[in-house]
Amino acid sequence: MTAQELEAKSTEDAILKAAEEVFIEKGFAGARVQKIADRAGITQPLLHYYFRSKENIYRKVLTRVTGDFFSHIESALSDRTTFEEVLRDFISSAMDYLVKNPHAPSFILHEIAQGGPIAGEVLAGTLLGPGLSFPQRMAALIEREHSEGRIRSADPVQFILTLVGSCLWFFLAEPIVRAVMGTLLPDSSFDPSHFVEARKKAIFDVLYYGMKTRDS
Repeated sequence: MTAQELEAKSTEDAILKAAEEVFIEKGFAGARVQKIADRAGITQPLLHYYFRSKENIYRKVLTRVTGDFFSHIESALSDRTTFEEVLRDFISSAMDYLVKNPHAPSFILHEIAQGGPIAGEVLAGTLLGPGLSFPQRMAALIEREHSEGRIRSADPVQFILTLVGSCLWFFLAEPIVRAVMGTLLPDSSFDPSHFVEARKKAIFDVLYYGMKTRDS
């Protein structure tokens, strides 16, 4: 890579980092291109030179955030073959990623809630794109486990939505969790790390044992 190409990549990375921060703070509708340029330390014309429009920057940022999340999980599941292994490791990998990137769920779900077509397109493209096999693998595992009598029949789309939502919920509602825990256990301090580990087990137990047949 030439010096010019390295400089261009550095500038693009700076723009995307600044844009991600601004979009997380303001959402797509509230973000201003000038604010992104200021935070990246460049001029607005230079930002337009690289990305042409706010929509293009937003699409790139949302693709990166959602792609990083699901790619992290995908890599963790690469050598898993059973329904139990895939489910357990999905939960663990997803929640470990979210501990390190707590802004990701609120950003993604906020943009979905706004009903923007770009958000919908990006998320559909990420989940159904050629680089991500998890949805298809999970659907196949559910069908196989059901056909062999180990789990009950389930709609794979509903199951995946429940699985992902269960992993995201704590990071969206931590203040509520803290308040509930403070009321129920007033003499105990809230330990987020301990709670996350307990949450992993709780999600797995509810979904896995709720799916198992009586004879398996």
